[in-house]
Amino acid sequence: MKLLVIEDEPLIASGLMNDLRILNPDAEISGPLSSNREIREWFDKNNLPDLIFSDIQLSDGISFDALAEMAQACPIIFITAFDEYALKAFKVFSIDYLLKPVSIEDLQQAMDKYSKVVSKYENSEYWGQVKQMLQSRQSGKLFKERFMVHQGLKMILIQLPEVVGFVKQEIIFLIASNGQKYSTDYRSLDELDDILDPAKFFRTNRQCILNLPFIHGFKTLESGKLEVFVKDELLPAVTVSKEKASEFRKWL
Repeated sequence: MKLLVIEDEPLIASGLMNDLRILNPDAEISGPLSSNREIREWFDKNNLPDLIFSDIQLSDGISFDALAEMAQACPIIFITAFDEYALKAFKVFSIDYLLKPVSIEDLQQAMDKYSKVVSKYENSEYWGQVKQMLQSRQSGKLFKERFMVHQGLKMILIQLPEVVGFVKQEIIFLIASNGQKYSTDYRSLDELDDILDPAKFFRTNRQCILNLPFIHGFKTLESGKLEVFVKDELLPAVTVSKEKASEFRKWL
């Protein structure tokens, strides 16, 4: 049996995979995957597993977004700390949902349910209906509006209107309107691209994403690149490549 674990909290993922090994010692267990981006990359390179255990709220959005792109149906057991998602997940396309913290007994009951209903996932008409439902949900995609960042030993909350942008300097920093630079847990700017509203944020280059209200203006350089000026000099002038210059002008 091939199992896939999708979970962005390392300790929970480790505990879940250990319990699954106890319940299914002969199973081939893949993961954990922690984002929609990793889910898409995994499915591009691998065949469908027999069963997926998936968190709903991932680091870059809701797992429904990537799971809706599967070529065919696959049984899923959702595991979440958010009760608000549970009923929706269950009605849409899961075998079961489990609220954290999950015990090994919970997992056993969910596996028993899987063995009874797995046959419906071979029905192509069923999966077509599921995909249609999920795609209609995606049309109203919500973007991130607040961000948890590090301030020494504390975690603090930064609201969207306070975000000047994000810069990559070995790790990803959030630049705030108070002039402070805060470290974040994001692993790449690509991850942020998936959760930021493209009407408000622009990826100027490989190291920087800017928030529209803090862009003061720009000038065109002889090389064809653009030099973008940030209000109150909260960031040094940011360069937009020649290839993205036209796209930036239209966006602005």
